[in-house]
Amino acid sequence: MGAIGLESGAIDPEENEKGEGLHWQKDSSWGSYYVTTLHTYEPVNLENALIYSDNIYFAKAALKIGAGEMEQSLQALGFGEAFPFDVRMEQSRYSNSDHTETEIQLADSGYGQGQILVNPLHLASIYSAFCNQGNMRKPSLLPGKKKILLR
Repeated sequence: MGAIGLESGAIDPEENEKGEGLHWQKDSSWGSYYVTTLHTYEPVNLENALIYSDNIYFAKAALKIGAGEMEQSLQALGFGEAFPFDVRMEQSRYSNSDHTETEIQLADSGYGQGQILVNPLHLASIYSAFCNQGNMRKPSLLPGKKKILLR
């Protein structure tokens, strides 16, 4: 979600967001539902949100990004498609339907919950882009070695 927020311009990595404590909700329309996190810290920026795995920061980022942009960006990363691998793998998906249905689902998707399901090899492939100039590597089996290589 951090990469999508940066690419779309929805989040500024240096911006110090308002700290919300250990639980947060957008407004009273969420009823008794709150997003929770485990740590408070300063400054509340992208780097620290990654370090502290801050659910609140990424929930707020997902709301800034919006469902349409998030879905389009995840589809560009291969969500909802057959995963190109020698062994059949489940597709990664962001929703049990064809779209994000509620604002709470969108917020939860921001920190990898809600209805987000990511195939582990797909996740490794996505992370490979961080050290390959933004290019995702395709995993392949090495014959006789019982190893997976990202090419």
